[in-house]
Amino acid sequence: MKPHCLPAGAVDFHAHILPGMDHGSRDLTEATAQWRMFGALDLFAVVATPHFYAQTESSVEEFVARRDAAAELLMTNVSGGPRLALGAEVLLFRGLENMTGLDRLCIKGTNVLLLEMPYGGFGRAEVVTVERIAALGLCPLIAHIDRYPTDALRLLYQSGCARYQVNAEGMLGLLRRRAAYFRKMARDGLVVAIGSDLHGTDMRALRRFSRACGRLGDTATAVMSESRDLLANASLI
Repeated sequence: MKPHCLPAGAVDFHAHILPGMDHGSRDLTEATAQWRMFGALDLFAVVATPHFYAQTESSVEEFVARRDAAAELLMTNVSGGPRLALGAEVLLFRGLENMTGLDRLCIKGTNVLLLEMPYGGFGRAEVVTVERIAALGLCPLIAHIDRYPTDALRLLYQSGCARYQVNAEGMLGLLRRRAAYFRKMARDGLVVAIGSDLHGTDMRALRRFSRACGRLGDTATAVMSESRDLLANASLI
């Protein structure tokens, strides 16, 4: 680990670290181990982004109550480390804009909604859903855009309705041209957040986060400034 690669005020904008909320952190033991891992980095904040699948949740209210309780459990059992922001990684489906309580899935205290695009790909209809979510006054932040086909991403870029988060591994991948493409997006100001997308206690995810920031150089400072701006009104723990 090379913490010196991180710019001041760095934010990991995508991490699954709340105990029992999803497969990223099974229980308090795993969650506290994850938090100790973050202690090796000089981070300003980590955004907890447990998966939200509307098809399997009874309600937004129940999800938020579980999330907040899991965060309280974690933070009463750890000390030190970065600040914690509470959000969700919301799987998009057509008509999501009509779901009751959608705004409560934003990062707490903000209007920033982390959206995961459909697994099987997406097209204009899904982009229209993102546009409608933006029209509600929310700020759609598209999660790990490095996972989506370039042609589909162009539809989002053309709409101008969203902002973008890249996973660290997407800037370091074996497909060098694709990794370079996402680093260029960061240099061009299109990427406003970087995430480790930490699941479990594999330290390599945080090493990749550190390496990606180091690879970006001064651009990482600009990206992290954008990330902190998104969290300006967040209810940090």
